[in-house]
Amino acid sequence: MQAMRCTYSIGSPMFRITSQRPDAPCAPPPIHPVEPLASFDVLARTLRRALQDHHLPLRRSAAAAIVARRAGACDALVTAALLHRVGDLVAPWPEGPARRSDAALAHRGADLLLDLYAPMVTESIRLQPSARRYLVKSSRSASQPMAEPERACFARLPFAMNSVKVARWILAVDEDPAVDAAFERELPALCRIAERSVCNGGAGWSG
Repeated sequence: MQAMRCTYSIGSPMFRITSQRPDAPCAPPPIHPVEPLASFDVLARTLRRALQDHHLPLRRSAAAAIVARRAGACDALVTAALLHRVGDLVAPWPEGPARRSDAALAHRGADLLLDLYAPMVTESIRLQPSARRYLVKSSRSASQPMAEPERACFARLPFAMNSVKVARWILAVDEDPAVDAAFERELPALCRIAERSVCNGGAGWSG
């Protein structure tokens, strides 16, 4: 089973969507085109390498997935929380710090996972920058809050509210330092959840 491919071009206040369906409206290509990972084996090796390197984004992603699991989230959303920074772990980036934006990271991560996961996972990752803005209430925050028309438009997107759930779990990591301490103990179980959620996989985490 191959996951449907979707790309969201997110701006204020319009959201455009494209997919493999011929009747879908057009949108610009992803910010940093990348080849999707061929199998979960490739992803598992990447996660193991990041674990050995004590990669901080992986620690925080795992902590968010721990929060999601404790909240009773489905496997797909636990996986989205675990892998929301996968774009930082796989393949070199184009040179230039300006290109490494939150939106680029989210698009890149979602595109890497297109052939492995269903849209509930990939689009919950792709929409993360906007999901965080959706949660912002004050203009004094580091993220610019959405105006009401933009909030309403975002809320109508497929998987938007799933991405907001993931964003809440990511933010919750800052409020519970004890979650980060459980990282190494719980990461193997989280990776097995990610393996169970694969639509097209291989030998996997434990193989």
